Parts: sequence; structure tokens; C-alpha cells
Amino acid sequence: GLRFNNIFKASTVGVKSLQVRIYNRWGELIFTSDEMDFEWDGTYKGVLMQDGTYSWKISYVTRSGREEKIVGHVNIIR
Repeated sequence: GLRFNNIFKASTVGVKSLQVRIYNRWGELIFTSDEMDFEWDGTYKGVLMQDGTYSWKISYVTRSGREEKIVGHVNIIR
């Protein structure tokens, strides 16, 4: 079924530390955090971003010390 979320976050099971970065379509960094329980609400400097696709990159270290990197996209649709 369809799932509607007002925030973007990640599961951090087995993760020791992370850094998340979210970019707009022009590659400008609009959100960054190194908090394990980060949440992005679709805003930049307090303003809701326009509809579209945003790229994210998460670099993290597992509890066993392995460094990993994952990338993906999140869509804003109102």
C-alpha cells in the first residue's frame, strides 16, 4: 500500500556512527546531520522545499567497525 511520511529518517540498527547529507537537484547541500536519530522534515532554513526529487548519501560505520556508504532519493510531493 501507499505510505505517507512527513519526515525522512533511517534505521540505525547495528550502526555505530553516521553522517547524512541531502542535496537538491542542483547538487546544493540542503541538510546534513551526524545524529543517529536525525529527521529531515523537507525544509531548508525553515522553508518547505518545492516538490521534486532530492538525493541523499549516508556514510556510516557499523558496530564491527566497517565503513559503508549508501545513496538514494527521496521525493517531496504535496
